Amino acid sequence: LPLTKAATRALKEEAAAALEEAVVAKERAFGYECGQAVDSMLARAELLWDLDQGAECEAELQRALKVAREKLGDNDAATKRALQQLVQMKSKKKAMAEALG
Repeated sequence: LPLTKAATRALKEEAAAALEEAVVAKERAFGYECGQAVDSMLARAELLWDLDQGAECEAELQRALKVAREKLGDNDAATKRALQQLVQMKSKKKAMAEALG
């Protein structure tokens, strides 16, 4: 049976909506995976700091921030966590340098 124009249009609209939902779901999954990767890098940086590996810690934080900004944007929570941790590390580093004279 041939479909009416209205039925064809309705099917096309449903297909477009389903495709849009799939794209949004894929973007969310990508964002979640990127956020998890950034959080792993931040945890690694914290461990490096605890092991007195300041330069390696800073490099790892810089990488985490770069990945977060490139993949997730400046307003993402993972980007903000990376930036905050980098600022905190630099403050600790400065305080230690001042304490040592």
